[in-house]
Amino acid sequence: MAETASLENIAALNVSKSPGFTLQRDDTFGRYPVASRDLKAGDTILEEKPLSWAPMLDTRPVCLTCLDNVTGSYHCTICGWPMCGKNCAQSAVHKKMECAMFANSKVKLSCKGWDYNSPKPIYNLVTVLRVRAMGTEQKKVAESMEHHLDRWKDKEGFKDKYKVVVDYALDTLKLDMTEDEILQIITNSYTNDFSHTFPSGNQVHLMFPLTAMLNHSCFPNIARSIHYTEEGFKMRVVASRPIKSGEQIFNSYIDILDPVQVRKKHLEETKNMLCRCERCEDPTDLRTYGSAIFCRGCKGPVIPMKEDPGSWKCQKCNEKILTEEVDKLTFDMDAEQKELLANPKLKKIKTIEKFIKKTLTKLDPRNLLIVRLKYNLIGLYGREPGFTSEEMTEATWIRKKQICEEILETLKVLEPGLTVRKARLMYELHLPLIMLAQVNLNKKGDKAAVKKEFQKGLVTLKVALKVFESEPEGSWEREMVGRSEEAVRQIQEIMDCL
Repeated sequence: MAETASLENIAALNVSKSPGFTLQRDDTFGRYPVASRDLKAGDTILEEKPLSWAPMLDTRPVCLTCLDNVTGSYHCTICGWPMCGKNCAQSAVHKKMECAMFANSKVKLSCKGWDYNSPKPIYNLVTVLRVRAMGTEQKKVAESMEHHLDRWKDKEGFKDKYKVVVDYALDTLKLDMTEDEILQIITNSYTNDFSHTFPSGNQVHLMFPLTAMLNHSCFPNIARSIHYTEEGFKMRVVASRPIKSGEQIFNSYIDILDPVQVRKKHLEETKNMLCRCERCEDPTDLRTYGSAIFCRGCKGPVIPMKEDPGSWKCQKCNEKILTEEVDKLTFDMDAEQKELLANPKLKKIKTIEKFIKKTLTKLDPRNLLIVRLKYNLIGLYGREPGFTSEEMTEATWIRKKQICEEILETLKVLEPGLTVRKARLMYELHLPLIMLAQVNLNKKGDKAAVKKEFQKGLVTLKVALKVFESEPEGSWEREMVGRSEEAVRQIQEIMDCL
């Protein structure tokens, strides 16, 4: 009976007026949601507000209310935490949580000698304090979630990493907690929380217990998004493809644009799980060849051997390569790629294009490491100085069109249906389609053919905007709907003249 009540409490976290799920439990999957009716792509499954949120674990110093960077120029007069200013220091989210606990303990945080550009382990304490500040019923829900503390404690260096937090909570704040209770809150966050990135680049992690009930698949049937407005954060989960009544609803705990080795390593390190979904079990990665490398001999695609986990085999000449060799190549390339994309000085069109050429000598062109590089190029073409919309040439517009279309082809398989990510890609694609149509019009090309090119650009834009219309007020997507009305009108006027 207690479990039934727990399921009801978790289900009650939904704030959608027409939810499309019901919670079930079994010995294989534990607690999980299934579709309560036949769902179409785009149907809302659930909406949820977070039980708790805090700055990302291991963050640099940030304001505990708005997440902006702080410099130490202002500190909360009650608890001593660095804040961006008086208004944020007096906000309820700070004042009633960590600030109140510091006040009760008659403690002020000392920031003497801080480097405000480097991560500060003490910020992990905020997560602990905000969970501790929850109401009784909220705590029951939080404590019922998987945390895998025993597994985390077995990992080398885990307890040492959070010793600062444990010592401060027990010895300085003198909280009535055990070491395990503190670490459990942190591992609960590892296992279940979702992240959201602000325009500043700073991240917050949020506890959405209902959404966290969705089991993982590298081939999910939902799309989710977190939005922040004046009313706070909200998670929205929609069907990304049709889901039959009674069918389990799957989330993805990783970015689907990763090769199989990278996905599995990430899941093992962050979620303590080994994925055996239909995609991970398919050597062809659902026929996308997203993990394939080049054969050293014939340049054919080399993929895993299902019958021999220790080897990969070329699909053209049957040459075998040891799995450990393929893994090393993939992880090395992934690390090099991440380093490039994380450095604003290196994340430039010419640098990324050069790295793509390098990867194409070792990886199959369909490998998802290359797809990710191209995905990052899309936002740069048309915006980077030297490649702004006014400076783009016919060749660079063709390049942007090419990579948009290539990624959309991959996502047709991995992310079927009209998802927000695909709509963003279509929004990016519409401009090169229109600009290339204009180039052909200026060249006095066949008017009927040129009109079809403009038509393709207009349809692409309208489809993207149709998806954007379903996103919450205040989101970038909804903003683009209003801002694109003039572009739609202008394109239509050009077509009417042809």
